[in-house]
Amino acid sequence: MNNSPYYYNPGRCVVCRQPGTRRLPGDDPYCGQPVCSLSLRQSPNAQRCRICRCILRPAEKGRGICDEPQCVIRDGARTAEVQRKAQQRHVRQLIKEHVHTFAEQSGVSPDTVLNAVVPANDNQLLPIEETRKKRFISHLNNQLDGARRLLADNKAPALDDAEDGPELRRALSVCAACRGGCCMTGGEHGYITPETIARYVALSGQPLDTLVEHYIERLPNTSYTNSCIFHGSLGCGLDRAMRSDTCNKHLCAGLEGLKARLREREGEAIVVIGTQNQRHVRTVIIESTTSP
Repeated sequence: MNNSPYYYNPGRCVVCRQPGTRRLPGDDPYCGQPVCSLSLRQSPNAQRCRICRCILRPAEKGRGICDEPQCVIRDGARTAEVQRKAQQRHVRQLIKEHVHTFAEQSGVSPDTVLNAVVPANDNQLLPIEETRKKRFISHLNNQLDGARRLLADNKAPALDDAEDGPELRRALSVCAACRGGCCMTGGEHGYITPETIARYVALSGQPLDTLVEHYIERLPNTSYTNSCIFHGSLGCGLDRAMRSDTCNKHLCAGLEGLKARLREREGEAIVVIGTQNQRHVRTVIIESTTSP
């Protein structure tokens, strides 16, 4: 029995690919026809699909899988997992090399140097296309009725102050390696909801009728492709009060892990590895704030 998590048994003969549930030695399913049984015995080393184990046809041998849709899908998942694990090994090696290099140059023990892996923005800055702007305006207009109801019922949420503290402030310094990797799912909505709008109107006194124009004024001249429309060269174009709670509170896994370690190891140097789509983008060194 094949124990691979990606194995797929389509219930067909591994030779002729007709329906078949009989089993041959080696657990190969086949249709029961003598010619298929003979073919299997005569070609024990025939190239097989790495997912369903059927014998590959000549046109399929180059890619190593058959044309069964489930095999194509599962092989894609298998390939992605292989690439993910290879990237993890690569990042671990990068951390090791950068930590040891920094420690050697600084005259400290590598054990005293922290590390973090964060997403990294490496996208292109381009002028905002009119279609992107229109999609954002449409999204914002769709939130206004909900915001109006919240304001009428005095249910505008308060601005929830983010957790603060020296370990959080130092953890956030690693964003120099990220440069907005966490903004890349913001698209043309920026996670702005009726609650976001009602909160901002209640805090600022900005009339709801002019709110869309107020947000449009904050759009940067250029925005990163495949990221939030407000994500420009100087960071977010919005004040904190205008941003969603998602934006104000989010910490990536790398920052969360680092923040926890900084509670016990505040002030130590940090090696930050920024990656995007399984590719190393940049390394940033944050110097120690304590005397050696």
